[in-house]
Amino acid sequence: MRILILAALAAIVGATAASAADAPAEERKTMAPEDIALPGQGPWQRFIVKYRDDSAPGRDPAAVPERLRRTAEATGLASRAGAPALRWERRLGVRADLIVAEPALDRAQAQRLLRELAAEPDVQYAEPDAPMQAGPGPAIRGPSLRGD
Repeated sequence: MRILILAALAAIVGATAASAADAPAEERKTMAPEDIALPGQGPWQRFIVKYRDDSAPGRDPAAVPERLRRTAEATGLASRAGAPALRWERRLGVRADLIVAEPALDRAQAQRLLRELAAEPDVQYAEPDAPMQAGPGPAIRGPSLRGD
């Protein structure tokens, strides 16, 4: 009886995972524009963009610069001097990409960029790069020195 229950459960989980993987890109959940928050006062120059693993930029970092060029044009951030307005810096350990805006963006420009990235079906998430700080650790309790 246990084996039948486990087999049925495995079949349900497998069918659910297969149907999610077969869903077209436009049906997959993308980042909602209302999720965009900008910390601090700005300006913002560095952004982290995670492309879906099954997309061209997700598989190959060499595809990212062309995607950034199109995004810059769509947002009105394209450089007129010939240099890219959005530059791919490197792929991070979490398989997201570090993007640099030249020059740094004000609040309205940064929000426009993040909204445009959020609307792309290949983007899993996009956020401003911000310094990370470790918070206070747990209180370390040792033997009492008072003799309690």
